[in-house]
Amino acid sequence: MKKVFSFEITDYNVEKIDESLRKVFSSLDLTKRFSDGKKIILKPNLLTKPNSTLNIITTNPIVVESVIKILLSSGIQKEKIFIADGSSAIHKDMEQIFKQTGFWEVSEKYGIELVNLNRTKYFIKDKIKVSDFIKDNPHIINIAKLKTHMLTKLTLSVKNLYGLIPGESKLYYHTRYPDQESFSDFLSKLYNSVRPELNIVDGIVGMQGNGPGGGDYAKTELLLASEDGFALDDFIASLLGFKTSDIPFLKMAIRNGFYDGRYEVLGSFHKLEMRMPDRNKFSLSLNFAKQKFVKHFTSNFPKVITEKCTRCYRCYKSCPAGAINLVDGYPHIRERLCITCYCCVEVCQFKSIRVKKSILEKWYEKFKK
Repeated sequence: MKKVFSFEITDYNVEKIDESLRKVFSSLDLTKRFSDGKKIILKPNLLTKPNSTLNIITTNPIVVESVIKILLSSGIQKEKIFIADGSSAIHKDMEQIFKQTGFWEVSEKYGIELVNLNRTKYFIKDKIKVSDFIKDNPHIINIAKLKTHMLTKLTLSVKNLYGLIPGESKLYYHTRYPDQESFSDFLSKLYNSVRPELNIVDGIVGMQGNGPGGGDYAKTELLLASEDGFALDDFIASLLGFKTSDIPFLKMAIRNGFYDGRYEVLGSFHKLEMRMPDRNKFSLSLNFAKQKFVKHFTSNFPKVITEKCTRCYRCYKSCPAGAINLVDGYPHIRERLCITCYCCVEVCQFKSIRVKKSILEKWYEKFKK
């Protein structure tokens, strides 16, 4: 049975984080496993946003730094350790993101190379396009952030591996799997193909609401880890009051035979309360929901707030469906083309895109009164 480690930590106290993660490494005998000469990839969750919100949307560099210290103290050479991520498809140059999120400083301090996965080529692994930086079967330590997500409900260990898909291939998979069910099925297959040897979730501070980039602070105060990302995410979902079947990618993992729903928890924990994203509450069959007429009434479409828009055009460049055009210099989302993947909400730095309630949802709330 897979072990899930949970530690209650109220702030980014270096000593407590170091002590907690050393317990994980020791219990799983990881340093011995990582000392075989293979490269080790540390995969955080990085996005670019105003500095005031970075603490809630990106993996805190203190957590990654703790992992680096454990690896170096066990005799692993710094040349074997890499911090790698590919944020949304439009971020070809990750240098700004590495600097803004504090990872450039960590890199300089320990001599660890930073890798922009969006600049790498892809290779086919189990029919999935992933970065060729993992082609030589390296050790992967997946260091995610505890957040809600507009499309997948939660973004934890499993969803964080989407950053291993380079550049515009991300756009390709959003258009190929445009709805929650098919995209979650894809995520479960991606995770099963890569299978990191350790998954860590930075839940010391979390994000609630319209994640992964447009949400708000959530008091979560947990640092969690497991060899099995499905088990780790399942446990976190349970703390939020969800069953395994409530989380789309976990439901698909069980259906695909990747996860049996069994784990044991070591450590202390508490229940979590987080506001979920503004996504349609009404469940419809996939074929029915795909009909354009029905979609018009049931979908929660994003809408640009022109008064807040800075015309950076990140949303315009990142839309996988090509649903955004420019009207009088401002991005305009064409609902007939929108696949409600919410990539535009994710990349907007200034919360200039809100998610509208569907017509059906408005009717429901009106008659409910």
